[in-house]
Amino acid sequence: MAADIILRRKAIGLEVAVTQRAALLSGRYPHLEPQIREWTTWRTQLATKTLSGPAENESPEDHKQALNEWSTRLDRLERELASQIPELGMDDRLRNVDRHVVASALPERAVLVEFLRFNTLSFPVAGGETWKPAQYVAFVLEAGRGDEVRMVDLGDAEPIETMVRTFRLAVQQEGATRKLESMPQQPREALWEIAERLRVAVFDKLFEPEWNEPPANGSGRYRRLFLATDGELNLLPFEALRTPDGRYLTDEYEISYLGTGRDLLRSEASVVVEAEEPVVAADPAFALARTANSSAGNGSEFRGEMEREGIRFSPLPGTRLEGERVSWRLRVVPWVAEQVLKRKVKQLRCPWVLHTATHGYFLSDGDHLRAEFRQLRGTNRKSFERLSGEGLQNPMLRSGLALAGSQNWLERQPVPEEAGDGLLTAEDVATMDLRGTALAVLSACNTGMGQTRHGEGVFGLRRGFLLAGVKTLVMSLWKVDDLAAVLLMDRFYENLLDRKMGRCEALREAQRFLRRDVTVGGIRQEWLNEEMIAKLAVGNAEARERLKKWRDSPDDARPFREVFYWAPFILHGETGPLDSSRGRER
Repeated sequence: MAADIILRRKAIGLEVAVTQRAALLSGRYPHLEPQIREWTTWRTQLATKTLSGPAENESPEDHKQALNEWSTRLDRLERELASQIPELGMDDRLRNVDRHVVASALPERAVLVEFLRFNTLSFPVAGGETWKPAQYVAFVLEAGRGDEVRMVDLGDAEPIETMVRTFRLAVQQEGATRKLESMPQQPREALWEIAERLRVAVFDKLFEPEWNEPPANGSGRYRRLFLATDGELNLLPFEALRTPDGRYLTDEYEISYLGTGRDLLRSEASVVVEAEEPVVAADPAFALARTANSSAGNGSEFRGEMEREGIRFSPLPGTRLEGERVSWRLRVVPWVAEQVLKRKVKQLRCPWVLHTATHGYFLSDGDHLRAEFRQLRGTNRKSFERLSGEGLQNPMLRSGLALAGSQNWLERQPVPEEAGDGLLTAEDVATMDLRGTALAVLSACNTGMGQTRHGEGVFGLRRGFLLAGVKTLVMSLWKVDDLAAVLLMDRFYENLLDRKMGRCEALREAQRFLRRDVTVGGIRQEWLNEEMIAKLAVGNAEARERLKKWRDSPDDARPFREVFYWAPFILHGETGPLDSSRGRER
């Protein structure tokens, strides 16, 4: 009974929002077009005004009052629209969702793990009530075996979440930024220890019999894991946990992620939408040249340029190389430099594949920058006041992708009107129409991060792309190394397009390839020659010396074998092969 309730109710907010957007974009309600246009306009204006700050002659108090009034108006419009859309009457549809239906949708030798973080009330004998510590529970459902669902008590949430945060911190200490950094040659014992503890605390309680059963066809009882995570577990790549014999879980299982097991049924009910040509957007010109129609925007308290040693969206040379390789695989011309404009990106409609290679950002709750992000970009906080100031309570505005002109905007320099603020926020993405997009790849730092809301997933770019209708999303859970990303993505698309692998299988094989098979001897001629070193270093003497050191390492050295390099990317959503016809995609 508990499993059925969770499968019907978990992530219900996202379910309603996706259904509403699909109905609004379907064209089935022409009489609602004026209201739909008004809703879209107000939503865009509210996000823009929030990021821009007070106008030239507007006090902070007046600005805050205006934001509240606009939010109230937007809420009213959304309620009016929802009342006129029959698809939002979801009771009948959800009533048919249970463990049997979901189990039948799982492929052979697959298992769904539905995690839930929850609080319970305690009623002492003396009267009154108190909240007990939050807990995690998991429902384990095997393919075709709905009657045998298991419920596993994972215990208090706090120690598990502390381990997740410690693991992520340890991983990121293994590497540095999306810039090229030195490679640790030996695995760190601290990282191995925390990975072992996490596996014992979470995974072993679910699948411990797996280690004791005889293998079938070269592996255990299960081959594929669908993980519908919750809470801090949304930010953990299970692939990077280690098995008792020292292997990684990705060596044993094909792992993908869902918001809820109910998502397995969504593709069956999806409306077929025509897909457009793939789009690859890479290496934006973060600092654009000033033009005649440039505008510096409003907000007097943020005037003044950023100090030279401060936080900035600095060039990412590897993203240009990545964009060129991916676009060659997809047989399209990439958008690069000044072509990667916010207005142009927001006007996209249903590209078959959308690949972005740029800076990503995520700001935690409150008015403080996330510590790891501050370390990544420098210690000067001044320029990022625009991203963390008054009014940014909406978590969908606190994460995004940096596009052309974003550094100009941060420094209060004039930018072309087409560039806007240069930031594609999660809120911006949520207003786009990507229902025909089979795959979106966010090759940037922290694109899978956001504000976790228990039972509703991660509010950030992840939610924005799901709201927009993307079927499969590949995103990162920490900073991404430039050269590792180029090699990983090139192999990923080769697997998808040439080898016709499924989306999840293609990513898994690319990660194993990067970890096991890429050697200094194998990449020296193409990637570590003088010309390529010059491109990747971009005049950075320190980076140049590191690349030369790599070049001069033994042929059998494996530069990307550590978790930091190969494990940041996870796959959320549909896992099968891409439709080679590219004309239509569910």
